Amino acid sequence: MLALVANPYLIVPIQLLDGLAASAFGVLSPLIVVDLTRDTGYYTTALGLVGLAIGGSATLSTTAAGLVADTLGAGPAFLSSEASGYARLCSFVRSYRKPGPSGDHMPPRPPKP
Repeated sequence: MLALVANPYLIVPIQLLDGLAASAFGVLSPLIVVDLTRDTGYYTTALGLVGLAIGGSATLSTTAAGLVADTLGAGPAFLSSEASGYARLCSFVRSYRKPGPSGDHMPPRPPKP
């Protein structure tokens, strides 16, 4: 959205929306991880891997946006970042399986000795 806005007074509401989206993501990420790792004992490991993926993608996207901004300008850099995020969202939606009501989304674990 910032690529399309020239009015500085509109930047604050856009940043507020960004903060709301980030807080929703911060709340929903652990809930999705706990849902996917229920009764497996790997919640902390999975949540750490999610954090690693988020941090790594933030690093790579910032670097890529900087390269695009150096060659094409700020507008295309923002648009390429938005397109990349939209592509990741679409791939997540396509690959996420919602668990059934009986919790049969994970194979049964063998009993602990």
